[in-house]
Amino acid sequence: NLATTIDRHVIRQCLTWLADQRPLLDLLDACAINLSGHSVGDNVFLDFVLATLEYANIPPEKLCF
Repeated sequence: NLATTIDRHVIRQCLTWLADQRPLLDLLDACAINLSGHSVGDNVFLDFVLATLEYANIPPEKLCF
């Protein structure tokens, strides 16, 4: 049952990297991140994603799950 923990780690790392690459962010159409079914079905996971997006200040339209 580590899938959601791994997905959270991947999202944190990805958004941190994107935040550090601001000049390249405008050139990016979308960053695709695969999620496990456990994460998609987790009621709290969406809140985590939204909070992480806000913290990293990444436009949500730059992500594709």
